[in-house]
Amino acid sequence: MARAVWGKSTKRAIRVESDGFLYFRPAPPSDEIRFFIPELGIGTSRPLSISPNGRHIAFIARGANVAAIFLRPIGSMAAQQLAGTDNPSNLAWSPDSRHIVFNSGGKLKRIDIAGGPPQNLCDSPSYFRGSAWSSEGVIVFGTASGLYRVSASGGEPVKITTLDASLQETAHESPYFLPDRHHYLYMVWSTEASNRAIYVGDLHTQQKKRIATAASMPVYAEPGYLLFHREGTLFAQPFEARKLELTGEPVRVADEILYSTEDSRAGFAASQNGLLI
Repeated sequence: MARAVWGKSTKRAIRVESDGFLYFRPAPPSDEIRFFIPELGIGTSRPLSISPNGRHIAFIARGANVAAIFLRPIGSMAAQQLAGTDNPSNLAWSPDSRHIVFNSGGKLKRIDIAGGPPQNLCDSPSYFRGSAWSSEGVIVFGTASGLYRVSASGGEPVKITTLDASLQETAHESPYFLPDRHHYLYMVWSTEASNRAIYVGDLHTQQKKRIATAASMPVYAEPGYLLFHREGTLFAQPFEARKLELTGEPVRVADEILYSTEDSRAGFAASQNGLLI
């Protein structure tokens, strides 16, 4: 059970609803608030993913015979398996919350959550490390050789980042689009711990900028926070998305966060309407 903490050093607060989820909201300075986040009652150790509109949770778990993607509406404990999603390794939502992109069987695929078979988009590498889907119809995914982009309707992937050998980089992972639709966060993995960091990239210019030191997937949450995991704790740090700059100190949000050293993913997710799980 994760313990959530929100301090008076921020200009925002977190509100806990009866469903056990967390919401960012404006709040005046106050004393530190402590509360507990209930377990979600889902039999999976894989990180959850919440839809941008905050209405559904998607996760990978073992079904009757194989692992698959399951979908669960917020406010319900009943989860439905999505047919045709056998043995996925990662998943991400479309910006309209109607589709999920995932990696399975050496292919990057997309599926409509309302039903129907998945569509193959392109070949994917064995070392596949997260994806993100922009509202401009571009999907970016991470690999051991850098980030790639491909059309959400399918096509040939194009490499958009290159590993820096001088920094002992070994992978670019876990992309996450910012609100302007062309800048994206991503995590750089390196054999040198001090070089493991969160960067921001640009689809238009392919320029990059180091944002923070963290061996964790990055998530941007409205109304302006960079969420990241560090040594078992989830932090939220004020982030100005238009200027691509951190504007305050990191604040502890929750302790005892699940973390996978295999793919740098941590057990948290955020929707565009401020819901945090």
